[in-house]
Amino acid sequence: MKQPNYPHPSLKVVEPYKQALATHQMYSAISSLDHVRTFMETHVFAVWDFMCLLKALQRALTCTETPWIPRGDAATRRLINEIVLSEESDLLSDGTYASHFELYLTAMEEAGAETLSIRTFIQKLEAGEFVQVALEDAKAPAGARQFVLNTMDIMQTGKPHAIAAAFAIGREDIIPRMFLELIKRLGGGASPYVDGASLSLFLYYLERHVELDGAEHSILAAKMMRNLCASDEAKWRESADVAVNALQARAWLWDSVLQQLTVTKSPST
Repeated sequence: MKQPNYPHPSLKVVEPYKQALATHQMYSAISSLDHVRTFMETHVFAVWDFMCLLKALQRALTCTETPWIPRGDAATRRLINEIVLSEESDLLSDGTYASHFELYLTAMEEAGAETLSIRTFIQKLEAGEFVQVALEDAKAPAGARQFVLNTMDIMQTGKPHAIAAAFAIGREDIIPRMFLELIKRLGGGASPYVDGASLSLFLYYLERHVELDGAEHSILAAKMMRNLCASDEAKWRESADVAVNALQARAWLWDSVLQQLTVTKSPST
């Protein structure tokens, strides 16, 4: 799969971090349905905070309040709104619509993964709790807590170019490479059933992101970075630093999952 060129030379510094993620030991450690469930129960928090990054960008780059006024560059507004459309309300294979977070929750239920922690987390947020408190109350996996709080720190900078770097390089650009490794590990697109559980929706989720992020969203996100940083070298340097931070956070998340897999029983797959 062809990856888009980096929108600025300073971003080439991220390549070794991307390579480390593409070859992480976590993928090969997944050898059972229980392992897949363990992975999903941590990864779902990254699926949730991806939406936070996306909505933070939409809020920064478009007008989401009333009275409405035109805000920022129209081309950038178009780019972010196109990504929001499919991430928050994608057309699924059965003709219905759902956010990719909601799709992931359904995939977890189909696979028999535990959803109590992530659902409790969402309920706590709906009740007005701060993210850090909600993570603790929901007993989120330690790796997920660290990952989400790192994302929140990036968002709290309030700098659109920094948030865009985490989104474009730390997510959209690397996700296809990571998810292809998972797809290969799970049978290259097959739909395995174990003890009545199915991974078909999980595989659909992975394949959908490879399709969208590899062919569309990563390119749109790179264009968005060009619009936001333009010829400002300081912004490009800061964006590179944020991108490295986001990729390192993902590596730490995978490290935490790998550690969990080593203590998860692995019956026949």
